[in-house]
Amino acid sequence: MAVRIKDLSDAHLEEVYRSYLGSDTANWAVGLNLLLELSRRFGSGYDRESYLAGLKRVISIKPSLKGREEKFFPDNFVIPLPELKALINELTSDVCLAAIENVNVQPLAGTLRYEPPVITDLAQYAAQVEALLGQSKAIFKDMANRRLLSFGSCFAVNVGRLLREKGASVYTLVIAEDVNSPYNNLQLLKRVFLGERTPISEELGLVSDIDYDVLKTEFAKATDIIFTLGNIYHLELDGASTLMANGATVVAETPNETAECLREIFGLLRQFTRTKVFASVSPIPVSGYRGPEFASAIEADCVSKSQLRAALNACLKDFPDIHYVPTFEVFRWLPAHQTFATFGTDDGQARHIAGHLLKRVLDTIAG
Repeated sequence: MAVRIKDLSDAHLEEVYRSYLGSDTANWAVGLNLLLELSRRFGSGYDRESYLAGLKRVISIKPSLKGREEKFFPDNFVIPLPELKALINELTSDVCLAAIENVNVQPLAGTLRYEPPVITDLAQYAAQVEALLGQSKAIFKDMANRRLLSFGSCFAVNVGRLLREKGASVYTLVIAEDVNSPYNNLQLLKRVFLGERTPISEELGLVSDIDYDVLKTEFAKATDIIFTLGNIYHLELDGASTLMANGATVVAETPNETAECLREIFGLLRQFTRTKVFASVSPIPVSGYRGPEFASAIEADCVSKSQLRAALNACLKDFPDIHYVPTFEVFRWLPAHQTFATFGTDDGQARHIAGHLLKRVLDTIAG
């Protein structure tokens, strides 16, 4: 159990303060509370230079304390208020404070602030997953008389697999993660619903034996569709086969192109199916990127997922009946607050989600 600062012995308080001064922490509140407690106990009997060192450290982390000294420092603080203000003015002479006060946005009912704890065990993990999923919990609890079509990459496969194990009727349309872009998805769906032949749709048919008539039938039979977006990169076509080629060149969609492709996709699904559509962004990163724009696939993946999520958010305003499932946030944002890894623990593969975490999350979604 953590010990409160006010419960520390004098010797331990001084030890913790010295440790704070020598640490790399960016926590200004701890430093401030240590200063206040030292002042309360020792007043001017404690070394002034140590007080100043602590003040310098706190203000370097939180310069916006300037102008709000009365709010954070009591009247009986060891450094009188006029002197304290002068010191803070000097310490912030190279800082422009455009906005001092934080804007405290109150969350709507049922939404969470960004306040996840450090997650150290699976019980904490389960609680945070439940909170983060919100209205996406138990959305497939009753699968009687429902036919699910999962559409996307390997993440869509995993969703379909779990629901089959629970007795659901599922058809899965798999597109490899690295070519699962809105542009490529749109070419496929235009071929399914409109009979429109494009280089991508025809090449998909050649290399994978897709039967577009069967796909059209499956979309017509579906009562629910899970559409999982993978990335923003599509293959550059030069008249040669590219889907199976080594070293294929990829082209990034612009943000507007991504949004327009998504709007067309959702429009086709609305026009030609009578399904409930669940949309998600795949948490699986791209395996590589060939081009001068990025130093690594990690950079490329960051741009890709951010663009997909932003474009999807914009499109959902036009299609409010589509339900977004925040699996991307669960597997890619929550891990920043975990003490255990999300990827690679089963097989050492950096793009594979740990099986026990994947099952826990998908079980929560399925119900």
